[in-house]
Formats: sequence, structure tokens, C-alpha cells
Amino acid sequence: MDSKIIERVRKLLAMANDASSPNEAAIAAERARKLMDKHSLTQADVEALESGNGTFAEIRTGEARKFMAKWEQWLAVSVASLNDCIAQRPHVGGGKSKIEFCGEESDAQVAASMFDYLVSTVKRLCSTYMAEQGYTRYNARVGDSYKTGAARAIKAKIEEILAERQASMADENTGTSLVVVKQQIVAQHYNHKGYHKAAKRQHADPEAEQARQQGHRDGSRVSVSAQISH
Repeated sequence: MDSKIIERVRKLLAMANDASSPNEAAIAAERARKLMDKHSLTQADVEALESGNGTFAEIRTGEARKFMAKWEQWLAVSVASLNDCIAQRPHVGGGKSKIEFCGEESDAQVAASMFDYLVSTVKRLCSTYMAEQGYTRYNARVGDSYKTGAARAIKAKIEEILAERQASMADENTGTSLVVVKQQIVAQHYNHKGYHKAAKRQHADPEAEQARQQGHRDGSRVSVSAQISH
């Protein structure tokens, strides 16, 4: 893919850094993915990838940490699915790991940029919320609950976008979605068997639950796809 397209996607996500809600962040991601599909998702592209003529890549992003918050892992998996990639957490030494997106090279690059954008948006919204609530320092109990709610809202929005994308990218001859075929090729290439589902946690703390609910409301407004010219 033309590197200029990748750069346009990155600029699109950078423009969306002032998103005021998770829904706006989700809209930015959607527009970024549509731009990619417009230039790279055709039957010929999928066949090239399947025949071995495509280029796979593993793109790592974010800081290396011993502990990776669940909400960040959820976003990584959602972003990977939206961009026909697989999200992994390879160890990088010292008992630490990083998020890694595996897939067709341009998809993996966009997934990494999109993930960084969404994580930054959730953290910024959380900081705003906590300041409005009168916190002068980070309270993990409240802050983590807020981020969890926001991430869940973005995840739900991305799932809706992915379903629409799969339906709109059906092959004219077979009726099978090119998105699904491409995802299967990537999964086979990396011998990916699926993700482990984490057990749901109960929120007994009223203050933390309030933060989670507000995070979900704010998250539902984050754009996964900012202003973009087609």
C-alpha cells in the first residue's frame, strides 16, 4: 500500500485527539478503517495475501510493562479485529510485555496507531473526570473503574462497526465477506486459535461503580473515526 495512505490515516487519528467522548474516538477509528478498505481491501488483495505475495508484519506499540490493564487488553483485541489483525503480548525481557499487532503490514501499522490514539483518549477523559470530581491525585480504584467503563463502550462501538464492515465487503460471486476471509488468512498464518475470555468483575464500591458508569457514558461518545476526506 502507498505509504501516503498510511500517513493520512495517522494524521486522521492525530486530528481526533481532542475527542470529547469514547463514541467520537470510535467514529475516528471507523473512518480510518474505511480509508484503508477503500485502498486495500479487494479480492485481488486478499488473494495476494493468501498466495504468499502479501507482506505480514508484527508491530509493537506502547510501553513495556509487567502488568497490562484489562481495559487496554480489551481495546487491543477490538482494534486488532477491526483491522484484520491479531493482538499479542510478547515478552520483551525483565518479565515485561508489550502489545503487538500481527497482520498484513499496513493493517498492523494502522492498528498500532489506532490503539495508541484510543488509549490516549481514555486516559485523557479519565483525567478530566477525576479533576471534575475533585481528585488532586490519581485514585486507582476510581480511575481504573472509569477506564474500564470507557473501554467497554468503545469496544461495543467497534463491534458494531466491524459487523457493518463485514456485511458491506461481501464478495459478489460467493457472498462471503472479504473481511472474514482476510481475517482467516491472518489467523492461519499466525496459528491463532482465539482469545481467552476474562471473567466479569463485580463492582461493589458505589464510588467506583459511579466512575465506571460515567466512563461508559463518555466512552459511548468517543469517535473511532474523525474528520477525513475520501
